[in-house]
Amino acid sequence: MNHVIEHLESYVGEIAGGHSFLPDGSKAPFHVVQASDGPIPGLTTFATLGLCRFPLARLGACEDDHMVRQELVMVAPTDAVPANLPALVQQVGMGALARGAAFSNGEIIGPKGALFQGFEPTALVAAQPYCFPEGFAAVDDSEERHVEFLWLVPLHTDEVTLIQSQGWEGFERFLAHESVYYTDYRRSV
Repeated sequence: MNHVIEHLESYVGEIAGGHSFLPDGSKAPFHVVQASDGPIPGLTTFATLGLCRFPLARLGACEDDHMVRQELVMVAPTDAVPANLPALVQQVGMGALARGAAFSNGEIIGPKGALFQGFEPTALVAAQPYCFPEGFAAVDDSEERHVEFLWLVPLHTDEVTLIQSQGWEGFERFLAHESVYYTDYRRSV
């Protein structure tokens, strides 16, 4: 686990806090940590830490590569971190454990109604962590197990529809042509 912590802190800064309790007060099987000195000024990063201790099935993969170890990250503007964001990251991680399967690049989670009070995002998409420098996406832990990081990006309902109609590749083409800041959930669509 030390290699995962060192890797995370080398990209997002020193872990400044976190929690590991579920809404019912019981201890969660992993932490959600927070750091504010990441690669993009003005953003706070939240990440699962310890989710990678649980091997998860890689849906649709061949048998030789059917298990994965994964951590999830989400970013928000430091001046507007939704109060429920750490709990949302924890809920998504608990969902992966409950289904016994890792999230795949381009997988939509939701829609489930407004994610943050007063803002429109209704779903998340699991994506390669494009907002982080190259090298962030994976690390080998202290036991030399490969750990992947996936970025949870809040989506508006129109963006979910775009992914469903044009596929993940179509959405990536859209991203390449638009000046949309997916690090800010308050963006307009």
